[in-house]
Amino acid sequence: MTNMNGTFEQNNVGGSNGKQARLNLSSSSGKMIVTILLYAAWAALLTVMANLNSAVFTWVIIIVCVAIGWKCVTSIQPRMFLFLPVIGWVLYFAVKFIVSLFAGLALTPWQVAKWLFLRV
Repeated sequence: MTNMNGTFEQNNVGGSNGKQARLNLSSSSGKMIVTILLYAAWAALLTVMANLNSAVFTWVIIIVCVAIGWKCVTSIQPRMFLFLPVIGWVLYFAVKFIVSLFAGLALTPWQVAKWLFLRV
């Protein structure tokens, strides 16, 4: 496109080098939209995984959810050493594993969104 001086001017719709896209993502409404889309994609992925009957994908989802949930559960529990018998430790880690799995199911899209926003 030519401007008033007759020189060629490029129409940069997306902003220079994606700066406009970064500004849109860094706004609070952009973050909210991306987070909602990630939760929708996560729900769709879990629905598809439930119908596939694939053990490999199921274990990947479980490992990712437990890893993210474990961090959350560890951060909110008290910082003291428990003196328990062996069965107490087995029960402690079994309960913590289950709680971490459910916490990870809810927190995984949030952590992915947070990771994406740090990269923008």
